[in-house]
Amino acid sequence: MNQLSPNNSLMLSTPIPIAEQSWPDGTLPLLSIASLAYNHEAFLRECLDGFLMQRTTFPVRICIFEDCSTDNTASILQEYKEKYPQLFYTFPQPENTWGQTEKRAKAKEPFIEAIHAAKYIAYCECDDYWTDPEKLQLQVSFLENHPEYSMCFTNINHVDKNGKIIRETTKKYKQDTYTHDDLVPLVIPPTLTIVFRKNAIPEKMPEVFNTLKHTDGFFKALVSLSGPVKYFDRVTGNYRVHGSGVYSGASFEEKNNSVIASYTAIANYFTSKKVRQNAHSAISNIHLKLSFYQLRKGRIIPFFKEAYKGFVFTLKSGKLPTIGYLIMKVKNRIKKRKFEKAHR
Repeated sequence: MNQLSPNNSLMLSTPIPIAEQSWPDGTLPLLSIASLAYNHEAFLRECLDGFLMQRTTFPVRICIFEDCSTDNTASILQEYKEKYPQLFYTFPQPENTWGQTEKRAKAKEPFIEAIHAAKYIAYCECDDYWTDPEKLQLQVSFLENHPEYSMCFTNINHVDKNGKIIRETTKKYKQDTYTHDDLVPLVIPPTLTIVFRKNAIPEKMPEVFNTLKHTDGFFKALVSLSGPVKYFDRVTGNYRVHGSGVYSGASFEEKNNSVIASYTAIANYFTSKKVRQNAHSAISNIHLKLSFYQLRKGRIIPFFKEAYKGFVFTLKSGKLPTIGYLIMKVKNRIKKRKFEKAHR
């Protein structure tokens, strides 16, 4: 029988893998893992095993929204659910809901209700996976001991479809604590690493949120309104880059335009002057990047259009054109080429 902690809440005396834990019927999770699955047959087991290896002292629930996959994703999920019925809460859909805002929102209601039974929430989509068995314990322990914080995150590696590292963590976070003004939108914690408090998100999401394709930045901005955000300088998971992903499979222009839409929503929704300034500066940088992309493609008119938009948002931001941004992009490109050459 699991031991009771001094505060009379169910806790284990030492962390053990959640796959080996046993809790009394009706025990609510301290943390819910939320995940989306669609045609992830090739990656799914690695993701789910990354959940199951987590060593915690507290109960965990795994909630997965399966969006009518056309491969064996649903059957693999059912296999895990039958083996670990106390852990897995799966929500298979009879038809795909992607791009159908109202239908998707309605279908997700029981999924969100199951997630919200917990005090803390972690995200990881089923093509990514965790590599550090201490990830959840580290993050929840910190949040339990620092109630003023709204969220915490870590770093990641990038891997290809076969799990081979294609880019070791090159993102260097300058601080271990970020305020809302520091974070938004300049720092976007990797989604597969975040753990946040359930009460840090509004009961009803803003209408604009449901119109965005790239929701990560806006969502984390909402969470950070409730308190500072903690960064742990360690790699706890792998982000998978593959052509069949909704985001990674999009074109260069589609990706950047969806991010521009997200930053525009941030600039219009949040009241902080610094956040608006940062958002406009970030939009300017993306238009600058798109202008050089169009120039490389030999598209002169689109080049001038993007350059003009970049100039307009530079004026809105109140900042000079970001030469530092260009230097950073060049440095990152050099690092990426060196890494890829060394790992061929």
